Amino acid sequence: LLHGFFHFYAVDFPSSLFAVSVSRGPEGRLLKTSFKKCSAFIAIEDPFETADSHCPHDLGGQVDPQNGMRIMRCLQEAEAYSRSTLLGLLDGKRESHELASFWPVPRLAL
Repeated sequence: LLHGFFHFYAVDFPSSLFAVSVSRGPEGRLLKTSFKKCSAFIAIEDPFETADSHCPHDLGGQVDPQNGMRIMRCLQEAEAYSRSTLLGLLDGKRESHELASFWPVPRLAL
């Protein structure tokens, strides 16, 4: 679960286009243009002053470019470390090509 969090925000999440929204979940994409002022690196919707309210608020708006890059670098490092830990690369028990077989493929009931 923790690795999935790091992987999503370090690799998959298009932070240049969308804001993080806890209330909307993964299906409800929120464009950064929903805010009058938002951070260039990461925009986070305030769960109480949402983009639909009279005063939308970007919690990531206070992040300057230098710290935005630092946050992204930390997410990327955490993703790499958690991946290598899960795969046992730190103690040499697994090879990196085993990543594909590490997570089971979900079966959909028809």
